[in-house]
Amino acid sequence: MPRPVLVTYRVWPTPAELAAGAAELFALAAAAAVKARGVARIAVSGGTTPKGMFAALADRSQPYFAQVPWDKLHLFWVDERCVPPTDADSNYRMTSEAMLQHVPLPAAQVHRMEGELNPALAAARYEAALDKHHHLVCLACGEIINIPAPQVAAVAMAIAQDYRYSSVDAALVVSGRCARCAGLARNGIG
Repeated sequence: MPRPVLVTYRVWPTPAELAAGAAELFALAAAAAVKARGVARIAVSGGTTPKGMFAALADRSQPYFAQVPWDKLHLFWVDERCVPPTDADSNYRMTSEAMLQHVPLPAAQVHRMEGELNPALAAARYEAALDKHHHLVCLACGEIINIPAPQVAAVAMAIAQDYRYSSVDAALVVSGRCARCAGLARNGIG
C-alpha cells in the first residue's frame, strides 16, 4: 500500500520573501535529514525561481548559511538542459554562480547532470551515480527503512553470470509488515 504524502503549499508576497522562506525550509530540511540519517540528499530545480534561494543560502550574513550542514549535504538536480556546464542556459552553472562557489560544499558531494553528453548517455550515467538504496517496506503503514546490504551486489553479479548478462545493477526491496503492524494484525487490528 502506498504511503500517504502530505503536501503543504506556501505563498510569499514578494520574490525576496520567497527566497528567504525557501532558504529557511532548505536549511531546516537539510538539518533534519542529517539528524535522522546522518546525511542530507537534496534535489534542486534550475531556472530563475530557486536562484534567490541559492543566493540567500550562500549569504554568510544570513542565518541559513550556518544552519546548513554543508559537510553532510549531497546536492542533485531534478532537471538540466542539454548544454555544457559553462553554458548560460545550464542550471548547474546558475546554481554554481549563485551558491556553490560561495559555500563549503565538497565538490564530490555535488552531483550534476552532464548536459553536454548525449541525453540517453547522460541520463544513464546520472542514474548510475546515484547511491543504491536497499529498503524494508511495510505494506501496512508505509514505513520505509534504508538498510545496508553490501552483499546484494555479489548476489546480483552471480545471478547475472548465471544468465550470461554482461553487467548488472541491483536494488533490494523487502516488503512485509513492520513489527508494530505485525503485532496489530495478530491482535486483530489492521
